[in-house]
Amino acid sequence: MKGKKNVRFTFIAVAVIALLSTGICAYMFINESRIKNEGRDYYAALVSVVEISTANTDYDLNELLTKTDAEPIAEISEPWTSIVDFDALAEIYPDIVAWININETNINYPIMQGDDNDFYLNHLPDGTPHKMGSIYMDCDAKPDFSNQNTLIFGHYLSAGGMFTDLEKYKEQEFYDENPVITLHTREKDYAVLLFSGHIVSGSNPFIERNFNDDDAYDAYIRELQRLSVFTSKNETLPDTHDRLVSLVTCSYEFKNARFILTGKLVEIGGL
Repeated sequence: MKGKKNVRFTFIAVAVIALLSTGICAYMFINESRIKNEGRDYYAALVSVVEISTANTDYDLNELLTKTDAEPIAEISEPWTSIVDFDALAEIYPDIVAWININETNINYPIMQGDDNDFYLNHLPDGTPHKMGSIYMDCDAKPDFSNQNTLIFGHYLSAGGMFTDLEKYKEQEFYDENPVITLHTREKDYAVLLFSGHIVSGSNPFIERNFNDDDAYDAYIRELQRLSVFTSKNETLPDTHDRLVSLVTCSYEFKNARFILTGKLVEIGGL
């Protein structure tokens, strides 16, 4: 009789645990969906007031791939004006420094810069606490992208959004069709010619911001190209005078992995 009671007790305990697990999973799914919907609606409203188009960044890709940062791009038909009204946005989002757009992704966001690299990890551009966070520039970087390597961070979210779509660059075909992303600031429009997407451990120092000399810079560029999950176009490989931009997000090939997408910065319009 005692044995039967133990079996019955075990069965009930397992059933309760299963129900609790199902409930927890359902709650987590609902919560993730709520966060996604809140964030999606917030950013959709924000993006709706910013008309990102190619009107003032209409460049020839072949010319862009073969120019250097020191060379002027072919003259654009109309005088340059910023396609983002940073003055108006700064009244609501005082920490905005740039705007990023990547074709064939949902990445079309303001770039914020705080006093540290923690605040915008879990705050929206207007300062509202939210798990989705913001896309943000390294707090120590110069907002005009004049550093040798400017870091931009964003979450990878299982529900999508923010920098999740960077994982598309893990496929060669997607890189081949989208080797260039665009950045907009108050004074300039930039293209970023991508040459590396690589996966590293976030447990160790994994990215360089500045370099002691040209040899160290060149070695870093070559190492990024070697580690890349896609094969880049030869014309995109930076020279030592070029500036870099690195987009950083989480990845899940192993514990604490990071995916870093790096390209060289090329001016395509500005004052």
